[in-house]
Amino acid sequence: MAEQKAKPVSPRTAKGDDLVRLVGIEAERAKKGTQQIIEMLTEDEKDGGPNPLDQIAEILERISDTLNGFEMRLSEIESTLGRMRPTLFREGEAPASTRSQPN
Repeated sequence: MAEQKAKPVSPRTAKGDDLVRLVGIEAERAKKGTQQIIEMLTEDEKDGGPNPLDQIAEILERISDTLNGFEMRLSEIESTLGRMRPTLFREGEAPASTRSQPN
């Protein structure tokens, strides 16, 4: 049986399992971006060619872009979780952060 493709979900409206899936997707994107960078570095080593500073700058820029994109998406997910927080615990039960701690 073929696996069904999950419907696209916005980090702003995602809940529960969808949030977990979105974090996984972003982690996979970051992993792929990092892998591409590693391949670029090892490719130069295999060719025996120089690794000029402009190429290193490009690689660093790609790392930065990947991390910034990941950070933005996590920020959207965090915002969604913040809006959902009141619904994440049972009515009448205080969230863990506001429960009194034993002395």
